[in-house]
Amino acid sequence: MTIHLDDNLVQWQGETLGEILQAAQDAVASTGRIVVEISVDGQALLEDQIQQRQDEPVGNLPIRFISAHPRELAIDALNETCLLLDQARTLHAEAAELLRQDKTTEAMAQMAQLFGLWQQTQAAVLQSVQLVGLDLTNKKLDDEPVVDLIRNLADQLKELRDLLGSADVLGLADAMAYEWPQTLDQWQHLIGELIGWIQEDDNNHANP
Repeated sequence: MTIHLDDNLVQWQGETLGEILQAAQDAVASTGRIVVEISVDGQALLEDQIQQRQDEPVGNLPIRFISAHPRELAIDALNETCLLLDQARTLHAEAAELLRQDKTTEAMAQMAQLFGLWQQTQAAVLQSVQLVGLDLTNKKLDDEPVVDLIRNLADQLKELRDLLGSADVLGLADAMAYEWPQTLDQWQHLIGELIGWIQEDDNNHANP
């Protein structure tokens, strides 16, 4: 059995995938990194596959672990989220135009994508903050508590669903064209600030 951690060949004791994984986690813990990918015999495992195969003997199969620093993962995720919001901006504008043209079916398809993008955005922000342990309690964005801003997104999405349910096409078109672009601006600003706070927090830990 050959085991690699990133680009390094390592020698760890263990017969099952779970035992080898624990050895990998122990090895990276002192460096502040975490295991982010496991491949067995060249096949990357999904999270549920890792759980299901914990007690599986690995025999002579080659195993590779990829590690990363939580800060790097969080910043990468937030940068990708900014790109998602660029897509959302386009979808909002297109949905507004389709609604004005009374192309409701096409607009609803756009709306379905939008809900998915916003849910991904909220999840990515919360997971990134949790990953690095960033305390948002006293953080503000333009004098608004960040925790309130994040919480308010759920209310905004509920209001959007209510408009959909009421069949208020003009109200929905106006919301798409005039209200949500401001929300997009605010969230992209927030993500930029989060990246800065994460980097600042990391620098503070590196230079106490």
